[in-house]
Amino acid sequence: MEKGSFAVKKSTGITLTEQSLARLSERTFLSLWSYPNIWRDQGIGKGGDGKEVCDLIVVFENHIIIFSDKHIKFNPHIDPKLAWQRWYKAAVKESANQIYGAERWIQNYPNRLFLDKGCIQPFPIPLPSPDQMKVHRIVVAHGASEACREYYGGGSGSLIINPSLVGDDHLLNENETIEAYGTEIKNPNQPFQIGQVDPQRGYVHVLDDTTLEVLFKTLDTVRDLVEYLERKERFITSEKLVSAASEEDLLAYYLQNVGKDNRNDFIVPQGFDFVSIDEGLWSDFQKSSQRLNQLKADEISYAWDSLIERFNKHILEDTPYDSSDRGVHYNEKLVRFLAQEPRTLRRVLAESLINLYENNSGDLLNARVVRSSRNMDLYYVFMIMKYTDNVSYEHYRQKRRYYLSEYMNVTKIEFPKAKDIVGIAIGKDDNSEDLLYLDACNWSEEDQRQAETTQEATGFLKKTNTFSRSIKTFPDTSSLEKFPKIRLKGRERNKPCPCGNGRKYKHCHGKNKSAF
Repeated sequence: MEKGSFAVKKSTGITLTEQSLARLSERTFLSLWSYPNIWRDQGIGKGGDGKEVCDLIVVFENHIIIFSDKHIKFNPHIDPKLAWQRWYKAAVKESANQIYGAERWIQNYPNRLFLDKGCIQPFPIPLPSPDQMKVHRIVVAHGASEACREYYGGGSGSLIINPSLVGDDHLLNENETIEAYGTEIKNPNQPFQIGQVDPQRGYVHVLDDTTLEVLFKTLDTVRDLVEYLERKERFITSEKLVSAASEEDLLAYYLQNVGKDNRNDFIVPQGFDFVSIDEGLWSDFQKSSQRLNQLKADEISYAWDSLIERFNKHILEDTPYDSSDRGVHYNEKLVRFLAQEPRTLRRVLAESLINLYENNSGDLLNARVVRSSRNMDLYYVFMIMKYTDNVSYEHYRQKRRYYLSEYMNVTKIEFPKAKDIVGIAIGKDDNSEDLLYLDACNWSEEDQRQAETTQEATGFLKKTNTFSRSIKTFPDTSSLEKFPKIRLKGRERNKPCPCGNGRKYKHCHGKNKSAF
């Protein structure tokens, strides 16, 4: 079969905002897992085109992220509260309904999704079964940021997060009440506040012009962003959050707190029942030495993204060097191992691979084994091999893949607990790479004997040095604030201060609302 017959042709978005969303999504989730403008074949039999399911979908492992993107103009010529209600209905509520409909279709008809409105090209990645799906719903609502800034007299224009608003509470009149935290309270009826759109049908994340870009450029791996979405949903539905000035301030709170599993999380300080996050936390965080050092340390990690995208390009365009296994269906599972790594761990992997490449000045062949810090059963084999003029390029590539495969087999001897072994071979001074996978769970006695024979004959990995290093999200944490900005009111102010010095909050950091 000719190369190109398995090629995938993706949409790049229809509207300008959809195109922007597609670019951001591809940067964060990478090209193999992000697909704008998905269609269903409902209506094809009547001579028409298919119907659009959603504006963008991301499928990675068991995670499915469904996006609805709308730009609705906020009317500045009428009462802001009335304008807000109309905008909310069109930009948020209708988008949420589209997502819920898409979710039902995906769960009921996973094999009837297509990349084109003619419904010719099937969706290339197999979807998980409905009982295994972890669905994340994201509404991207444009058009209200400028009006929000004007209404509040400044700020970023981001929507305020108010979890006490549920469903049509967003539309209540000023004299009506809502139930929140076990009591009846007067509906604040303030525009530009978002709570829970329809919790009975599933939590919906609502992003706006500002927060979409901030979130996707800060948590720019699928692992980091999905973990944030999961923990944010759990935090908000647990009634631990009173309010947050914006999504970006909520994000800053998350990034400056670490849970019991040593991962970022939404932590309520000991002795308190809930938190309220003030405006300015994100702005302060951006300027902090920790954030600046983090960005500097992350620079090398994008070499790992570039490597993944080179493999993705060959998969999507169906231009692999080895044509024995082709198509997204087969290769996605392999390159997914690389994309599972979060941003911080990509630093280590990229640094190790680059270091091996740059220090391989005289050897014809050199290799290194690196264990994933995220998945302790996963091992990477990095191999650099020079191309010599005395053999054909085709012979060189075949030999390089053979040596990589043998290194992977020997890795199983040296690290018997390995279950997944991923091999990456790069040519020295040659712009090419190979990617192989060994399922080490099915290791037999015959495989063991052959690998031992290979090691004895070649000396592969006979002399190994083991290195261990710790890595922190923030390279310098010496001046990181222990707790972000919070507000504690009434009797809460008589509780011990979260800083831990033993004094009451009102006599310590509580003297100034913005002390935290």
